Amino acid sequence: GELKEILSLLKTLAVPSVAKGTEQGGKSLEDRLKAAIDLIPSHHLPHICFDSTKDAKYKFVAACKNLFMKLRANLLLIQEQDETGIHAISLQDQAILRTLLEIVVCWGVCPYLLPGVGIPIDKRSR
Repeated sequence: GELKEILSLLKTLAVPSVAKGTEQGGKSLEDRLKAAIDLIPSHHLPHICFDSTKDAKYKFVAACKNLFMKLRANLLLIQEQDETGIHAISLQDQAILRTLLEIVVCWGVCPYLLPGVGIPIDKRSR
């Protein structure tokens, strides 16, 4: 259903070259992010992704955030129906979600924190 579609779209953002066999060699990060966003159907993207004044990182974070919100809504529905919740997501998909969440935090949250707030990115363990 929709849960599988959302997870697939999030996987597309995390690993765009796997999604459609697109060649990523030699492309800049900006180009790779744009290519990943282009693989997502427009009805799953927030309006900001169509704003040409925003950079690719901003659009990528907005796309992830929008898909995370849809994922949350779907998981809540599943939990109401049969109480499986997070168990509806495979361990592999959980790892992809964790990676995307780390990217969203690094690109979408950390730059806006006051100096000294939070753990510096270079000090985070992984």
